Amino acid sequence: MNPLAPGTLTFESPAGTLSPDMTCREFDGASLGQAASLRLEGMRTHFRLDRCTIAGEDFSADIVFEGQRLDRLELALRLAGDEEGWGGWTEEKERQRKERGERWLNQVCSKPSGILLFDIEGQWITPIERTWDATRGIRFPWGEITSFYDSKAGFVGIMVRYSA
Repeated sequence: MNPLAPGTLTFESPAGTLSPDMTCREFDGASLGQAASLRLEGMRTHFRLDRCTIAGEDFSADIVFEGQRLDRLELALRLAGDEEGWGGWTEEKERQRKERGERWLNQVCSKPSGILLFDIEGQWITPIERTWDATRGIRFPWGEITSFYDSKAGFVGIMVRYSA
């Protein structure tokens, strides 16, 4: 079963479900919301799960609501040695994290991700180089899911962005 169809994601631990039509109030009252720490930032509400399991992989997760609407889910795949902090950081480890995250993404979505075009001032740009650090993802009617590497911050993430 595709845990992201149609944009609904099932968490194994802590147990719960996140769906695009869930309001911030509903999420806060659900088991996942109760397990998360909460941070308010203007009209945004951030829920943080330091450890969670989705489709067999361990992540830290940030669930972000804009007002009552679910805006995005930010996932960071947890690997052995992460507890060392920045002392254990290497670009090679981030590359391995991105590759493993993309395998997970392809399995969860039941189709392969591809390099995505990006928008700069209304112009769609195709990356010239198809390197390991290129943003890859899949677009759906409900939103998109991407795997990215932020070279300035030195981390890899998976972002599930829900359409308004």
